[in-house]
Amino acid sequence: MAHIKDPNRRLYAGMLSALDESVGNITRALQERGMLNNTIIVFSTDNGGPANGFDMNDANNWPLRGLKATLWEGGVRGTGFIWSPLLEKSGYTSQHLLHVTDWLPTLLHAAGFNMSQLPKDLDGSDQWTAISRNVDSERTEILLNIDQREKSFAIRSGDMKLVFAKGGYTRQFLDWYPPDQVVNIFSRPESNFSAEACLGCDRAIKFWKNQDELKIFEGRMAKTYRMDNSSSQHSSPELYRTNVYQSVYKMEQQGRRHRSQNPLVVRCGPPPPEALTNCKPWLKPCLYNITADPCEFYNLADDQEAVVETLRERVKLYEKGSLPPHNSTIDDAGLPYRHNGVWVPWRNISDEATAGNKLPLLF
Repeated sequence: MAHIKDPNRRLYAGMLSALDESVGNITRALQERGMLNNTIIVFSTDNGGPANGFDMNDANNWPLRGLKATLWEGGVRGTGFIWSPLLEKSGYTSQHLLHVTDWLPTLLHAAGFNMSQLPKDLDGSDQWTAISRNVDSERTEILLNIDQREKSFAIRSGDMKLVFAKGGYTRQFLDWYPPDQVVNIFSRPESNFSAEACLGCDRAIKFWKNQDELKIFEGRMAKTYRMDNSSSQHSSPELYRTNVYQSVYKMEQQGRRHRSQNPLVVRCGPPPPEALTNCKPWLKPCLYNITADPCEFYNLADDQEAVVETLRERVKLYEKGSLPPHNSTIDDAGLPYRHNGVWVPWRNISDEATAGNKLPLLF
């Protein structure tokens, strides 16, 4: 992977390559045991990547805003895929609103579980029919988080998303962080920045200069990710010769297409000059139409005050039923260097009162 110049990105790519190989090993084992035709493979992230050197990492969520541990789309929007012969429809990019709690009822449904036996007050929604047939989902709203410590919250309802953060990473990392491979392609004048608006930023924001550069980039993306069903043209002949690949390829030739022929590209267009300054979430909530504006360029709060108030009331309702966070400050006694380099239980909290974790409500 010498073509990746940045050593951190190169190391990251190597880790992903090893992960990809391990997924292939599992898939091959399922195929060899005759289980692949009755298998659902779900591959998903748990959150956005730690970009911009966050936590000594070099992931990439660009062109989405923010990074791991923030409430921006780069922190809360997950990527992944589902592969299974059990899907009634496949080879499409899902636009369904799905929360991590949905996986339990969704996969139980797919496995034939008697859904009437599930508790009625589950947070998760059964999404199997929506995913399998690519029909409308029952979920229309997600509470992204409420944090009384940072005094922050975010909620997504339909197309609209409301974000507020007096402190914490959402306020600190509110930028867009491209990977180094595209830094030389996308740029924006430093005059668009202010110290107040870019708290914690240590890289200049990089965007395409105009629509022509955007088209050039998208052309490169399409060329990089374009797939060909022909075995002679496949980029990895060794993979094609394996039994597992031939099995999957045979399914596709029989009309069961299990992969998309087009890359998923988030298109946001050139950012407006005020993209980094029109939202100050520590002063008042910011409102975005995420469907039309996935990169969170356009704060609509001043023009849509009724929507802002409606979403605030939804957050207020959620907070009334919330439990206090159990997170504690870092305890040096629990760090691995005190326990032969491993993470182990180091204290008994069963008898400790949780009253100390209670914080004033936001509403």
